[in-house]
Amino acid sequence: TVVYDYRRKILKGEGLRDLVAEFIDEMADDIVETHIDEKTHPEEWDIKAVENAVFKQFATRHEFNIGEIHTREALADEIIESAKEAYKKKEEAIGNEILSHLEKIIMLQTIDTIWKDHLLAMDHLKEGIGLRGYAQKNPLQEYKKEGFDLFADMIYRMKQEITERLFKVQIAAQEDVAYLETRK
Repeated sequence: TVVYDYRRKILKGEGLRDLVAEFIDEMADDIVETHIDEKTHPEEWDIKAVENAVFKQFATRHEFNIGEIHTREALADEIIESAKEAYKKKEEAIGNEILSHLEKIIMLQTIDTIWKDHLLAMDHLKEGIGLRGYAQKNPLQEYKKEGFDLFADMIYRMKQEITERLFKVQIAAQEDVAYLETRK
């Protein structure tokens, strides 16, 4: 139902920007959680790794000033602000209507692809789950646990790929298309 709720929301075109903003927030928090340990001091943070992760996820370069950032939350907020600013620039460059259409297409395509992969992974899990009984484990409990883990991973990958694709997509100008066609 979670996947189909996303699809229905996307097909209706309702709140896609809010969904993108939610995904940006989650990906920024994940970048900070992955690269910055809670117990390390800000001077010890691997900021280059964070900058590279931000570039990979949001296709934007941002240099973080450690002197002004003292907490992981502040770093996450700065990443979010930088990403949202880059997305707003993309909207200004290509227009709201085109970006809305791109959001719809990219989100649907990504969800459908990842959902099919998930269903295939669940089939593989179902085929091999009987072997858990030999290891003195309850196959049904193991199936539920591993199925939930696969589902959580699928949802995360969906959000990550949607965000990455939306930030990396570029629209060619009509002149560029005409130039490329003449080069054939």
